Amino acid sequence: VTVGTEKNLNLKKDFIVNLMKDLKVEDFEYIALPYNASKEIVMRDNVYVCIDDNANRLIEYNCPMRILIKNHLNLPWNRTPINREDVYVVNTFKEIIEMIDFDLKLKEQGIIIG
Repeated sequence: VTVGTEKNLNLKKDFIVNLMKDLKVEDFEYIALPYNASKEIVMRDNVYVCIDDNANRLIEYNCPMRILIKNHLNLPWNRTPINREDVYVVNTFKEIIEMIDFDLKLKEQGIIIG
């Protein structure tokens, strides 16, 4: 689930579709919303990983794995949540790809995190 401008949402969709293809993940859903929409209205119980650059939104999601992407910035909305074992902090999309790839390899071995 992502929020943005039409151009931004198209770029994000292309990135996610290509990422999932590279990781050989077929079972995923991409939901694009305009800026005035709330992500919370579309979150479902079966969401496994949530990725956001806004720490407050991230901790509201119902998912076992949360990734806060900071892009090497320390801003008021992306401060690392304190005492949250379910929040992983990354700075790049490459790090996200590495995390998802590692998690998928564990899943193949029957190891489920979260």
